[in-house]
Amino acid sequence: LQQRNAIANPATGLQIYNTTSQCIEAWFPSGAWKALECDCSVAPPAPGQVAGPAHVCEGDSAVLFTTPLVQGASGYQWQFGSGDSILSGQGTDSVLVWFSTVPGNRNATVVASNTCGSSSPFGFLVDVSNPDSTFTISPNPPLVNNNSTFSANASGASYAWTFQSGTPASSISQSPQVSWSNTGSFQVNLTVTDADGCVSTNDSLVT
Repeated sequence: LQQRNAIANPATGLQIYNTTSQCIEAWFPSGAWKALECDCSVAPPAPGQVAGPAHVCEGDSAVLFTTPLVQGASGYQWQFGSGDSILSGQGTDSVLVWFSTVPGNRNATVVASNTCGSSSPFGFLVDVSNPDSTFTISPNPPLVNNNSTFSANASGASYAWTFQSGTPASSISQSPQVSWSNTGSFQVNLTVTDADGCVSTNDSLVT
């Protein structure tokens, strides 16, 4: 199967014998290999595992997922969330996936198949989420010429704060202390980046 997938620009109608699936296959104008005849009597077993990230950012693109080759399989069908898209590789053991910006767990599956039938699906979860960028303030509202503690609710991440007219004007601490020398409404910005590089930003007015 890997040798088949390595054929560059196969001609329409090119036929091969796939020693992995034991199928005669042809290249179709739709841009896919399809089995014409297979030496099989039963459907292939289900895939046993999938290699790929368990957590991705909202809107991540070209995320790679692969499954080990299943003996007797001539193709693979992948399914992710309803708003996600398989960019390339559907029908093969490797796919590139674009994930939508809707957060939540994806109950993804891959099925192995040949001309005799399809396996039961192998299921796996993919968590699609960006970090929490909300924060708390104590005391709230801040008091003039007194420190207020700003605490990011996300833990185990990196933080970038900016405080309009505040002292200090910026911080990378999870819980910085900030003061203002006069009353008013001031912009506070927090950008949180988690260990996987997912980013979330919160812009708030503090009065």
